[in-house]
Amino acid sequence: DIGGEFGPYYQSQRLELYQKWAKWLVENDKAYYAYDTPEELEQINQERRAKKLPPGYDGRHRDLTDEQRAAYEAEGRTPVIRFKMRREGTTQVHDLVQGDVEFRNNTLQDIVLLKSDGFPTYHLAHVMDDHFMEITHVTRSNE
Repeated sequence: DIGGEFGPYYQSQRLELYQKWAKWLVENDKAYYAYDTPEELEQINQERRAKKLPPGYDGRHRDLTDEQRAAYEAEGRTPVIRFKMRREGTTQVHDLVQGDVEFRNNTLQDIVLLKSDGFPTYHLAHVMDDHFMEITHVTRSNE
């Protein structure tokens, strides 16, 4: 540890923070628990390929009832937490390099924020780390 005012710097030492805010997103209807097995996720992708759609998640666990969640948990399934992407309209952002960028929301999928082992994905970790470490500018490659 080299010190610094924004530590800890290892994600494994920040799990409580990620888990707390992922749960907050669920409680505020911005994210949800998804209990899909790897086999079910593969089936979703096969169905999408058959329809000539790109691979991705179809949001089938987006609106589970408490009873449905309890049934999955009774089976021993451990959920991931997925972000509820907007489905209608567009999202616009201003990028300092590319200018105004617009995304059609119906082309975006509900991304995994927290894996079933409690570790964050990049999609959650980098946003939280940038915020809590007071990062103001980030340069990333075009993907």
